[in-house]
Amino acid sequence: MSDEGLLRKLMEYMMHDSVKLQMSSTYTISNLVWHTEDGAVERQTKLRDMGVQKLLQSLLTTSDTDVNLFERLVQSHRPLS
Repeated sequence: MSDEGLLRKLMEYMMHDSVKLQMSSTYTISNLVWHTEDGAVERQTKLRDMGVQKLLQSLLTTSDTDVNLFERLVQSHRPLS
């Protein structure tokens, strides 16, 4: 987590018009903060301090009726049957 430039780029992609970039960057963020990995608490704090939590919240309230980013991410994290 020492490369803030990379994290800032992920944040830019989270707000990009392309839903695919939004999904990819959000998925990457979710992997970075996965609670079972070493250093997760530090990464969570760093990303929260950078404003990622607010970006995630803004994506939840998007008014795009064609694509519900949150629902797509939930689907992608469900275990395979």
